[in-house]
Amino acid sequence: MTSHWKAVCGVILVFILGCISGWIGASVVHYRQTTLFLQGGPEAVAKLLESRMTRNLNLDDNQKQQVHQYFLQNLEQRKEVQAGIQPQLQMLNRETFQQINAVLRPEQRTLFRQNIALFRQRTGKNPLNTNPALDSMSIPAPKADGVGTNSGNPPAGQ
Repeated sequence: MTSHWKAVCGVILVFILGCISGWIGASVVHYRQTTLFLQGGPEAVAKLLESRMTRNLNLDDNQKQQVHQYFLQNLEQRKEVQAGIQPQLQMLNRETFQQINAVLRPEQRTLFRQNIALFRQRTGKNPLNTNPALDSMSIPAPKADGVGTNSGNPPAGQ
């Protein structure tokens, strides 16, 4: 191989390695930021909204404080409203999980439960905001015959 082709291959190799390392680095940063955001809960959402909606307004310190207070008040009001509708949302989300479970094969149900457990482990939250006390109803365990249940009742023995 001539030195010209060695140089071309070297440049191509450096380009490919740069792309791979850039992709890995961006993935790690994105994963970390997403995890921190999800763990931050509603306050993280309020802070994100606040920063995005006011970033180009050049607010002075007094305005920033007032805007921040308004976002916090909004957050508290939203928590009150959420508490009122939470039971209905949890029921809706359980029904969604039951519908998904009904179309899955037994091996897929097992993986689905594992995915939910992994989501909880990583975020500290339940997917679709379900009530953990009712998990046996949210995602029924597969029956011996491999057919799921849509009855909403927990499997026997739970």
